[in-house]
Amino acid sequence: ESLARRADVSAVVALVRAPGVEAAAERLRATCARRAIDGDADFEAWFAKVVPLPGDVSKEAFGLSESEYARLACSVHSVVHAAAEVNMLKPAAALAPTNVGGTSHVLALAALANMPVLFTSTILPLDGAKPTGYRQSKGAAEALCVEARDKFGVPSAVLQLGDIGIGRSSSRRALPDEDYVVIILRACIALGRFPLAPWSVSIMPVNQCADMIAGIVLEAAASRFSSEPRETKGNLVEWNTLCEWLLPALPALAPCSLDEWKADIAYVAEFGEPTHSSRAVASAKRMVMLLPAMEQEFSAEDRRRQQGEGTNGDLYIDQEWGARFGAALAAEAE
Repeated sequence: ESLARRADVSAVVALVRAPGVEAAAERLRATCARRAIDGDADFEAWFAKVVPLPGDVSKEAFGLSESEYARLACSVHSVVHAAAEVNMLKPAAALAPTNVGGTSHVLALAALANMPVLFTSTILPLDGAKPTGYRQSKGAAEALCVEARDKFGVPSAVLQLGDIGIGRSSSRRALPDEDYVVIILRACIALGRFPLAPWSVSIMPVNQCADMIAGIVLEAAASRFSSEPRETKGNLVEWNTLCEWLLPALPALAPCSLDEWKADIAYVAEFGEPTHSSRAVASAKRMVMLLPAMEQEFSAEDRRRQQGEGTNGDLYIDQEWGARFGAALAAEAE
């Protein structure tokens, strides 16, 4: 969207896993609808610039015919490589075909066409936490970017992206399902309570992140395409402040201590039925599994905030953003 809206961009080619052009276009439209970015008056105008290309990043030459691949190499001026299998439980080897192999295929195209690549990676583990298989696969892909620059002169901008949240929309469709903050707040809503906790969160609104990426690609400053990874995160916000921003849209939420909230989660996960809804029980069970990693991350972010880090960047959330986020969560809970 951010690229296609630009007057100096004539077309955005989108590689889509689909059996044909029509199916690829339908999948792109469905994605826009799912993320609630299809409601603006100018949607059809900018979407008309998007050229769906059926293919698979995990396959050599993206599974395209020789002529299709040659045509792609001749018509594209830069690549934004954001394709990935995102899974925090699978080992790196299981994710390698898409996350590592896919990156090698993108870099091969860039070497052939003499064009730059912007690669979206993921942040490093905080405070000595063990890297997930997903992070390991992204680390291997980052190494390929450095190798492609050294051996073949392929310039790349490698962004280690942090947490990405909703943008301009307050629709429940805009909520990212696998986001830690969304997951924990869904559990809070299901229980009717949120913890007063010594945590901080770092969130980039998706529209800010996309605009930043579009700007980097189009400006093509050599200093940004060094192939060296750069951490890219939103400014830090205290957890309790975020919850205050949400309360006008979620007035039924009551504060409690972190220990009380953990006890509630554990109880509902084990004994919740039939006194709690199936949704509350499912949320509690998921929280029991994910909370240790979440708490480690949020606590580490709070230590960074206390040290004065993460406070003066260009990517940030504020009370107005919190109102939209709260409205989306409230709409989902109805």
